Amino acid sequence: MSFAWQQIDNSWIKIPPHPRAVIHALGGALVGSAPQIFYQAILERLVREGYAVVATAFNTSPDHWSIAEAIHRSWSRVCQEVPNLRSLPLFGLGHSLGCKLHILCSVLNADQPRQGNILIAYSNASFRQSLPWGDLIQLGLEGVAAPPLEFDPSPEQTIQLIQSSYPIQSHLLIKFERDTIDEIEPLYQQLLSDPSKTATLLRLPGDHGTSVAGSYPFTSSIQLTPLDVFGQFIYQNLITDNHRLGSTLITWLGDQMSTD
Repeated sequence: MSFAWQQIDNSWIKIPPHPRAVIHALGGALVGSAPQIFYQAILERLVREGYAVVATAFNTSPDHWSIAEAIHRSWSRVCQEVPNLRSLPLFGLGHSLGCKLHILCSVLNADQPRQGNILIAYSNASFRQSLPWGDLIQLGLEGVAAPPLEFDPSPEQTIQLIQSSYPIQSHLLIKFERDTIDEIEPLYQQLLSDPSKTATLLRLPGDHGTSVAGSYPFTSSIQLTPLDVFGQFIYQNLITDNHRLGSTLITWLGDQMSTD
């Protein structure tokens, strides 16, 4: 069963017959520019399970508010073109920076209810933490009459925003065992401190890039080349963790749908 991706504005959509709900997917920095490619495996699995997927592409910049506003405009355009989507339960699915952007989009679009947000390997890092050359850039600006480089909103502002304005109640948070750069556990503790919100934190095998997996990029043949063998080994390890992640998402989504 195959459904072709369709592009509306900056969003790529796949809608199966009789969709159960809508998944709005946002990727991480850089890979979020082509979510239908970099997150192909997990998104297409969700489609096969009966979920409509809207994957909105974005270009990474330090102005996260502007990115969120552009994502919101693209989402609105999709809903204008496919109005039936508005009648379906809506879940956010974010990876890394995409988690923060879902938080911002949820604040911008508070009037449209969501059933929940799935936040994978959440990142709320500062500019210096996010870029390997961030310290060098800032060092080069020392002595220049300019404020320190930082994302908008900053990590501290994002924490405050979650406390004061973030409306989503139900959450699935995914922490990967070999991920050393996410900030999912502080987010989990913050959500738990709000009695109006629920959050489930699950730890899975994998690393920060486990969500990213496309189709197998090597050509299979009877006579395998060394590149084929190496490629199959790497891909098999990646796709095993990715498949486990997909099964976890499907189980949680099914539980959420059954409680409505």
